[in-house]
Amino acid sequence: MLLRLKDIFTIGTIVCGFLALALASENIFLASLMILFGFFLDAFDGFYSRLTKTANKFGAEFDRIADLIIYSVAPGILLFFVYKSYNVYLAVLVGSLPLIFGSIRLARFNLKRIEYPGYWIGFPRPASALAIVGFVNSHLFLNFNLMLSGLFFVLILSIANVSLIPYIGHHERKFSTLQKTILFGIVILLLVSIIFDFVWDCLFLLGLIYLISPWILVSRKDRNKTKIFIDKWRK
Repeated sequence: MLLRLKDIFTIGTIVCGFLALALASENIFLASLMILFGFFLDAFDGFYSRLTKTANKFGAEFDRIADLIIYSVAPGILLFFVYKSYNVYLAVLVGSLPLIFGSIRLARFNLKRIEYPGYWIGFPRPASALAIVGFVNSHLFLNFNLMLSGLFFVLILSIANVSLIPYIGHHERKFSTLQKTILFGIVILLLVSIIFDFVWDCLFLLGLIYLISPWILVSRKDRNKTKIFIDKWRK
């Protein structure tokens, strides 16, 4: 089967995941950057596929494999080496969480797909991965002993991955004025954070906000609609 151009970006995502794994034992910062670069390649892959209308079944399956590597395996290994010097048993526990729950999410999706226009069902793995790399590189984590707090944070993210809670997504969505304003504000915040060297703190904060966003940004009407959809999916 010949690869299409869009699949080259997926290969790039996989390579970034591999580099994150290779670098994690020596340089947490560079390993985190590889996860961040992998995210951008994955996002561009999806954008390019929709723009050129070249999406196909092979590309979708290939992309899911890449997602498991960059958003579940790489963050798990990163966490292991972050925690290793503190407590190796805790490192194994916290490092295994993204991989275990990410694999469960993928297996469930392959067995019985759950997709709702404009929403992700369950906390998206990309958001989880970015929140994790943001947390372990944040000034908060680096300046205070938050190892146990970090364990609970990663556990909450992992459980949210396999939850059936609706999170606002960009696929097939018509953004409201409020949502567009919020997105614009996020872009400005990220640009400012790069200039003033708190981009990791920003990613961590945005991850926290997105985690609780279903109770803030999702209307009651949409929550009821997604609940009806999920109830039918369960049957």
